[in-house]
Amino acid sequence: MSETVSETGRLAQPREHDMTVVLTGATSGIGQAAARLLAPHATQLILHGPQRPQEVIQQLEELRASSAGEVHYVQADFDSLAMVRALASEISKITDRLDVLINNAGRPGAPRRRLSQDGNEATLQTNYLAAVLLTELLTPVAPRIRRPSSPCRFVDTSFRFARPGRPQSRALRLQRHDGVRTLEAGLGGARSLAG
Repeated sequence: MSETVSETGRLAQPREHDMTVVLTGATSGIGQAAARLLAPHATQLILHGPQRPQEVIQQLEELRASSAGEVHYVQADFDSLAMVRALASEISKITDRLDVLINNAGRPGAPRRRLSQDGNEATLQTNYLAAVLLTELLTPVAPRIRRPSSPCRFVDTSFRFARPGRPQSRALRLQRHDGVRTLEAGLGGARSLAG
């Protein structure tokens, strides 16, 4: 097995298997802790957060110091599905393979209903729709170099909201069309939810 030099100039540890990991919501909370745990093991760790790169320099330097591989950061605000598409495009430029996608980005529910830039309820878009879209856009990258014995893993985390309640269909933009409920999510068309 040959030795390689990482983007930081340090000698990378030889690995039996390379591993590329994408982690959303990596700049705080569980995502930040997960990034610390993943950095020493991933050949390529691609982190996402809503902060500008200048705001997370110290965190990235710490991760790069503990990593034997490359650590990348891509900014995107999940309040905009266009930014989710741009994130997927940037990730595809960084790597042509994906071993693990951890959809961890999320926000707690707001005390009042707020719409995203795309007109969806903001919490629903950030915590669910953005993850679905990102997964859909990155799926072509996942199997490109994968063996059936080592498939790509998709991991989704979720929030448990402090205020129990029942979502209202108008808040979710649920609509009925010929007896079929659909959710207009800005994901390239309406998705069928139930018959």
